[in-house]
Amino acid sequence: MSRNVLLQLLGGTKSSHTLRRWINLWPPFFGAGIRVKRIAPDMKAVDVEMKLRWWNANYVGTHFGGSLFAMTDAFYMLMLMANLGRDSSSGTKPPVSAIGNRDAAPSTPNFA
Repeated sequence: MSRNVLLQLLGGTKSSHTLRRWINLWPPFFGAGIRVKRIAPDMKAVDVEMKLRWWNANYVGTHFGGSLFAMTDAFYMLMLMANLGRDSSSGTKPPVSAIGNRDAAPSTPNFA
């Protein structure tokens, strides 16, 4: 594959360097101090870092959990889409068995 898979998924800028730069400027990442260091061409690895600063620390002086989640959440779905294919439902919708039958009437609890 000559082009980065993530570039194809996101509409195709010319280089992964440009894509990495745009992702680093995305407001949730920029505001939390999250930085993408490297995106593997096959999308099987993404290196992300977040240095501990006063704006991304919690009350006890460690990384805020929301910032930690933000630095990982987006990449799992993109990596799965790149490696399983765009038509997979890796991050977009749960399987029907996980949420039950949507068409069934709601059950009424019996408190007898």
